Amino acid sequence: MEHLQELIEKTLNEIPRFLLERRLAEKAKMAGLTVDETMISEIAADVLNGRRETYKLGASDEQVVIQITDEDIEFIEKAAERFHTEQLADVLVRFGDDTADRVFGWLSKRWPEMFELQNVDLAAFKGRLEDRWGKALAKLRMLLAIVIEWGAGVYERRHKAAGVGSVILTR
Repeated sequence: MEHLQELIEKTLNEIPRFLLERRLAEKAKMAGLTVDETMISEIAADVLNGRRETYKLGASDEQVVIQITDEDIEFIEKAAERFHTEQLADVLVRFGDDTADRVFGWLSKRWPEMFELQNVDLAAFKGRLEDRWGKALAKLRMLLAIVIEWGAGVYERRHKAAGVGSVILTR
């Protein structure tokens, strides 16, 4: 479960980068450029690491300057905040449902084998438990049998005294 939590947290931390990459791609498209995703990712990483420069994109004969402005940063911050406050809960519910469906499908295919492994593990555990605590557990089981017998006797005596037919308790 820890790995899943780490994955969710890592993904949520990537939202500002994703939003910035989308904003950069939009700016490039508006400028008439087709820019590869690797270049966009590198620029986004630079910006998020505090290097806000002017970037020249495109072939040398069609270079276009795209600048990251304070308005762009503000837009991304507000979009990330909107995502966290308005959409995140629904995303996590859908993610949980999808994950549960996938785990169930995966487990259903492998269940006979896994069930057998669980039985083997349980038998091994019981063996180790008996090896270590067998004498003490035997005495505990004997005490439990005494209590059950005593309780059944008390129950029967009370019901006979109250005129109720006898009841046999079994374990």
